Amino acid sequence: MKPRSLILRTLYDCLARRCSPFSSSCSPKSHFNKAKHFIGSSNQEEPRFIVPSNKDKKFEDSVQHLCQQKRLRDAVQLLESQARVSSAGIYITLLQLCIENKALHEGKRVHAHIRGSSFVPGTFVSNKILEMYCKCGSFSDAQTLFDEMGERDLCSWNTLISGYSNMGMVVEARRLFDQMPNRDNFSWTAMISASAALQSLRLGKEIHGHIIRIKLDSDAAVWSALLDVYGKCGSLSEARYIFDRTLGKDVVSWTTMIDRYFGDGRWEEGLSLFSEFLNSGIRPNEFTYAGVLNACASHTIDGLGRQVHGNMIRLGFDPYSFAASALVHMYAKCGSVDRALSVFKWLPRPDLVSWTSLIIGFKEAENIIKKMPMKPDKFLWASLIGGCRIHGNYELVEKVAETLFEIGPENAATYVTLANIYASSGKWSEVAKVRKLMDERRVVNKPGISWINVKSKVHVFMVGDQSHPKSEEIFEFLLFEQLLESGDKPDHITFVGDLSACTHAGFVDKGLEYFYSIEEKHGLSHTADHYAYVIDLLSRSGRFKEAENIIKKMPMQPDKFLWASLLGGCRIHGNYELAEKVAETLFEIEPENAATYVTLANIYASSGKWSEVAKVRKLMDERRVVKKPGISWINVKSKVHVFMVGDQSHPKSEEIFEFLVKVSQRMLEKGYIPSTNYVLHDEVQKEQNLSFQNSP
Repeated sequence: MKPRSLILRTLYDCLARRCSPFSSSCSPKSHFNKAKHFIGSSNQEEPRFIVPSNKDKKFEDSVQHLCQQKRLRDAVQLLESQARVSSAGIYITLLQLCIENKALHEGKRVHAHIRGSSFVPGTFVSNKILEMYCKCGSFSDAQTLFDEMGERDLCSWNTLISGYSNMGMVVEARRLFDQMPNRDNFSWTAMISASAALQSLRLGKEIHGHIIRIKLDSDAAVWSALLDVYGKCGSLSEARYIFDRTLGKDVVSWTTMIDRYFGDGRWEEGLSLFSEFLNSGIRPNEFTYAGVLNACASHTIDGLGRQVHGNMIRLGFDPYSFAASALVHMYAKCGSVDRALSVFKWLPRPDLVSWTSLIIGFKEAENIIKKMPMKPDKFLWASLIGGCRIHGNYELVEKVAETLFEIGPENAATYVTLANIYASSGKWSEVAKVRKLMDERRVVNKPGISWINVKSKVHVFMVGDQSHPKSEEIFEFLLFEQLLESGDKPDHITFVGDLSACTHAGFVDKGLEYFYSIEEKHGLSHTADHYAYVIDLLSRSGRFKEAENIIKKMPMQPDKFLWASLLGGCRIHGNYELAEKVAETLFEIEPENAATYVTLANIYASSGKWSEVAKVRKLMDERRVVKKPGISWINVKSKVHVFMVGDQSHPKSEEIFEFLVKVSQRMLEKGYIPSTNYVLHDEVQKEQNLSFQNSP
């Protein structure tokens, strides 16, 4: 292995070159030749579309216009008003929009229209429907369609196999793969990806053996997938063996191998390979740079990080790219405050990753604020405080607040965000301090934010926040009354916040009063959100007749969120008769949503109807519905640890479970009784499982 100094020196020299080593391989002509090679190698027949009439053309233009505006529901409604469509193009456009939005319900309506019309979809359109079902997670419908297809091509097989693989349904993917009459490199790549997702080295090696026998080992995509599976399964020596013998290495191959080294903690070997990559004539992508920058951050190699940044600038990388967050993280971890903020300020919409990098990278808030090269604006303040709250770092909140009180901005959002953090922690004196500061600085509050003083205690409300303790007298002074007194007119969003607060606080009559006043007093129309909240409010309190009456009078079709709220109320009150009807409706809208099946089964279980529970389980098996395991995570010393139900893959799982046993024993000693009403196991097993979680 090369010494660290030699690795870094080589990288510095390579990155500092004025002339990029990538120019010859990245010319437009090169890209054109590659594209021509891949496009020209396709033997599939192009789809033929019927030439539409003028009337049909006008109709299609209208649908296309709605699709361009992302108005999917309106576009589907317009489609359903036309008995016949002469062009496959309109179906393709609608199905693609359904895929992008994962809109299963609308996708089914498009499919139903195709079935009900005289249009013959052919393999091309059928494959698009198949893709829609897979991307929306409806594999029972996808399998049914696949079985019904009179003619299938390689794309049909690969679409379903890839769908199963991406969902971790390896058994189904393998079953279908074994039935394929013909396979191409995409088929093999999908199965390799399945073994990588499962981290099954045995399956990966088995597929690798087949690939060698059929002499498919010259395909770069296949080799990149093999690299991934060996790397993820911890067999780096075999991964490197494959990498060294891969012909025509591309950026994916290089990046995959480099990332596997970094992921295994072998950062020096990863950097050494990155140095070779820079001299290969292939241009790195943003994912390559992100991996290298994260390695620089982990080992605080500030100098190399700056060189990588400079190389990115010379190559013309978009400053808003994925790698920008890695740059922020690298500079923050290396203590380069000015540079971290310099990169950060160019991000038009910093995401959670960027904020996480910035906050975790500094030990104290003053390191960020006091050394800022630019004056903080309202967005920076509110987001910084909000980011502290997300990470549960209340010490950092305190330090931000200290600086805020000294040099803070004059916008309400920042102060109210801070006040809500204090309110949720029960620090009412601090809430009063924030309120007083706003008055002194004449910071103007806006509708949607409410301050209330009851019995010398300041209370703060904000739309979407339900962290405040339940108190009847506080509700006399809610935002609604304050807005009326101030002369401001409440809008739809204001009422959503009020109804949400009523729902979570359990104030049914007050919530109904607000709901009916929307139309009667304020001349506004009820929205789907208003209906969803009032149904949630009524069903939580067991007033199902009123809820059903409101649903019957709705001017629009109830959506899945409303039905889910009603089903949740049935679970609370054990109303299995209504739950059956609601679940049937949800099965039609979202047949692959495991939550509906589990909730219905839990309702049956709480009523002792075990035969019905068995029926629900059987239905889930028939429809191949899989309940996703519960996942939790914790951030310890800037490293995120993920835990899954039944998972023992963590290197310290034995100590973790021993500690959990001790904690659960102490909970039982303190009087905690596990609730087994809504968990589907026998009673003994339930108590053992529930000793590791909170009661509902």
